[in-house]
Amino acid sequence: AITSELRITVTTEEKQLIDRTPTSSLAALDDYRRGREEHLIYQLNNNNAAALLNAERFFHHALESDSNYAKAYAGLAAVYWDKHYMKDYLRSDFLDSVAVLADKALALDGQLPDALYLKGVFFLENGDMDKAEEELDKSIRFNPNNWLPYFGKDQIYLVKEDLLKAIENLEKARSLNSNERELMLILLNLGIRYVNAGFPWKAENLLNEFLSLTEDSAQYFYLMADLEYVLGHHDGSVESLKKACKLDPLNTTYLFQLAYYLSLTGHFKEALEIIGKTDLSDHNEINMIHRIGYIFWENGRTKEANDYFDRQIVIC
Repeated sequence: AITSELRITVTTEEKQLIDRTPTSSLAALDDYRRGREEHLIYQLNNNNAAALLNAERFFHHALESDSNYAKAYAGLAAVYWDKHYMKDYLRSDFLDSVAVLADKALALDGQLPDALYLKGVFFLENGDMDKAEEELDKSIRFNPNNWLPYFGKDQIYLVKEDLLKAIENLEKARSLNSNERELMLILLNLGIRYVNAGFPWKAENLLNEFLSLTEDSAQYFYLMADLEYVLGHHDGSVESLKKACKLDPLNTTYLFQLAYYLSLTGHFKEALEIIGKTDLSDHNEINMIHRIGYIFWENGRTKEANDYFDRQIVIC
């Protein structure tokens, strides 16, 4: 009687989710899980290029074991997003390879949340808000208990400048997730939203929760620096970033942010010393290029400054 009652509550779409077997290959499943883990490591610290390459390698191995494994195609699409986002930003075929891989995944599993999420953020990046929402809402209809589409809708509301709706969707994603690394990723974004919405104490609570899930104290201090910055405590930002850099001295993201915060406190010479000791060749964060130029400008290095300003103009 109990089982017959349960059957009544299961919808057709939910039954399809239960009946669908992602892969019959244990090797493919293991490689996918290892690829996902490596990609999350990269997403939590995008200075870790080795983790991104490892993720790509594992997803390829998964497809070698099962060429029809939809999740592996979606995982590979997510890796391609991170590998090519900055490199192809100005190209007319911006992120097309991501869309092709996501479509391949959806051809194999039309309800896969990972692929629908990628299609949603692909459309968002290419300026089609309606299609972005359509893909993410479709994912929620298929599986309302998956966190990814809510994580994607946060980005839509961020573009719409509706921080409260963005926070609402991230909180929903948080409530649906029990994976430690994925939860850390949600907490990072949620903390930033609360800071920008004017609730720094909420952000601080989230950072403490983040710290309880990780041994990465460097990233904690990096995020604390952002919190100090929003509160107008620029000296506190510098101190927090110095702690982060001491713990992870090769992290270029931390070093560049430290240089920027030093410039805000008028320490332009010290900021330039950091820039001079850091490899600039592969550092193309959109919101940092003009800031590097400003540091050169304040030190009387007008040629280098103008080079960075010109790069910023081309991108924006």
